[in-house]
Amino acid sequence: MKEKFRKFMVGRYGADAFGRFLLLPVLILLIIGYVKLNRYCHIGALVILIYIYYRMFSRNISARYRENQKFLDLTKPIRRQINYIGIRIRDRKDYKFTRCPYCNLEMRVPKNKGKVIIKCKKCKNTFEFRT
Repeated sequence: MKEKFRKFMVGRYGADAFGRFLLLPVLILLIIGYVKLNRYCHIGALVILIYIYYRMFSRNISARYRENQKFLDLTKPIRRQINYIGIRIRDRKDYKFTRCPYCNLEMRVPKNKGKVIIKCKKCKNTFEFRT
């Protein structure tokens, strides 16, 4: 069965970031529909699901690729900010974060090293920081 599905998907677009993002409004509409007992929410969720499957099984790969690229371009600042927050959370135990007082570039410095002299990679100025 897995092999048959793989053969079926050859030449089709498949899942992408935009399709995965569209699952979020589907989930929200379904929850609202169950809480409020509103069938229009269920219909909206069904329409979005049909569109997701249409995109996945589409043979017009270039059009689906352009749609996905447009979505990625629109969400790039948000995704960059989320990634930045994730890096800060991941590194919080081993590093402190500081900004260069001259050019405002953010840098990370190992914790528990005492006073360190930092040379900014952007403006090449040096400054002291206590870790």
